[in-house]
Amino acid sequence: MNKILLSSNKIPISSFDKKSLNEISKNDFVDQICVYPDIYQKEHKEWPSGILVNTKGKIMPPLTGSRLGCGMVGIKLGKLDLDEDSLLDLSNRFVNILPVTKRQNKKNYSFSEFKSNLNFIEKDNFSFKLNPLLIDSVINNYSFDAISDSTMIDANRQLGVPGLVGNHFIELQQIESIYEPRFSEVFGLNKGDYFLLIHMDSKDLNLKLESSFRKNKFLVLNENSKLASRFHNISMFMEKYCSLNRLVVADKIVKAIEEIIPVKAELLYDSTHESLNKSELNGKTIWRHHAGVAFANAKGSKKIFKKFRSIGQPIFLPGGMGAENYILASQNTKPIFESINHGAGRKVPKSEAREKFKNMNISDTFVKKNAILRQLTGRELISQISLSYKPIDLIDDLVVAEGYAKNVAKTRANIIIKG
Repeated sequence: MNKILLSSNKIPISSFDKKSLNEISKNDFVDQICVYPDIYQKEHKEWPSGILVNTKGKIMPPLTGSRLGCGMVGIKLGKLDLDEDSLLDLSNRFVNILPVTKRQNKKNYSFSEFKSNLNFIEKDNFSFKLNPLLIDSVINNYSFDAISDSTMIDANRQLGVPGLVGNHFIELQQIESIYEPRFSEVFGLNKGDYFLLIHMDSKDLNLKLESSFRKNKFLVLNENSKLASRFHNISMFMEKYCSLNRLVVADKIVKAIEEIIPVKAELLYDSTHESLNKSELNGKTIWRHHAGVAFANAKGSKKIFKKFRSIGQPIFLPGGMGAENYILASQNTKPIFESINHGAGRKVPKSEAREKFKNMNISDTFVKKNAILRQLTGRELISQISLSYKPIDLIDDLVVAEGYAKNVAKTRANIIIKG
């Protein structure tokens, strides 16, 4: 049996990625590997991103990417009367309200004791409308078995601090095209509307909880071992915590917008793309390792918000920094384990991009796109420009052509916040 399943035969796979995939597939506990259009080999990481690996009897923590719980949240903002001066003002406000480290985080949103104060989200205290299914998924069934008291203190302090390393971002976007009017009506999207998309991890907390599991690329754990149980508990905790953290950061952004203009904000969707999940297949336990692969439940699934079930779950496909982005509706994703790629994927490694594009003026690039680029730190950015990534329109075409999703809208960023 060929363990490697390509979500599309048109996916370009490098020889290095093929070698890595073959190496993973040689393990007898590996049941199947699904490869998505954004597959790429991260520098200093031993396994590719953009793959989902199913295993039986054992788990392999290094196959879950590098930041458990990392994901994206999309917030609908509707029509906003924003001119160039207003956008510049907003970009300054965003930078000023976002802490770079937990030491700068002055407000903990009532989470002095994380375990006993999850009622903050339950009482719907956010500046945007949430969905009951999301509220339930974020506040219930936490596993604290692998979480120490000191980690809980860090978790409180980390809330509201965005992890914006690498390809992560906060973007205030505007919808420039609508493809499926019936779908866009259900999603509540219209041409000209503003949209907030956040792609982030939870920074220091990820490193504190996961570092010991990332040192050995071949680390394999028996599913019944204490270490496997600990890693699974950490994954479940981080999946919920990072979702919550994205909502808290989004809340800060929306409140900053409200300071200069009225806005009726509403959550569209939140999705995780690095995790370890336990599921059943043909009566047997399967461990699903998501590495840069987002959940994309098939149309009609009860896991989707009820109002979206008839057309499919919202999916976010962002391009590289400054490129266009797509919002889609999931369709028949069952053949690829109800998951999908979470973007374009790199085509030029970071180190090569730094050299190749070193003479390019980033500011000029964004001025031409009528986008404002702001940064929270002095971290190098040239390796993140859209030329370093696969063309998102081609990746989008692959996803749609295979019947996994339908295009609903295309957006472009007005403000881009990087780490």
